[in-house]
Amino acid sequence: MPGPMDDGNDGYQDNPAAPEARLLPVQDDPETAGFWEAASRHELVIRRCGSCAAVIHLLRSYCGICGSWDTRWDPVRGEGMVHSWTVVEHQVHPAYPAPYTIVLVELHDEPSVRFITSVPGVADLIAGQPMQLTFETVEQDNVLPRPSMSRITHSGTSLRWGSTANPTTSSAAGPFDPAGCP
Repeated sequence: MPGPMDDGNDGYQDNPAAPEARLLPVQDDPETAGFWEAASRHELVIRRCGSCAAVIHLLRSYCGICGSWDTRWDPVRGEGMVHSWTVVEHQVHPAYPAPYTIVLVELHDEPSVRFITSVPGVADLIAGQPMQLTFETVEQDNVLPRPSMSRITHSGTSLRWGSTANPTTSSAAGPFDPAGCP
């Protein structure tokens, strides 16, 4: 006998009248709270060791280089470039309709730091394309850093699916080789 969730959708209920709430960051986590506090002021910050000045990314409360627990949040400009991206074509959560593009943005102020963000739809991106940070206020007074694609001011290699371009000729393309994909 079918159970209460047996609607033919493998346990997922289809209820367009009640859309899923957007997933929001946990703002009181001790390792990331400083990042979200700065975002609420429309400021982008990175965590740095107070002892050896190493960048601490991915975020944690101590320095992986010298072991110090003395850390600080340093502001950065929020300017960067597209390092890599992928298009999500299969919806994995009801709050995020596909397609959307997940973008890895490398910061100009600190190239060792790369932020993951997303843009709706299939974005037409070029490796090395300039990106500028903006801020989006969402539910429950959460502020999220979001990318704004800057005008392309240089020539680069387009890395679209099925491209015949050789991405290894672009220094910004990184190690991913889409030419090797089926």
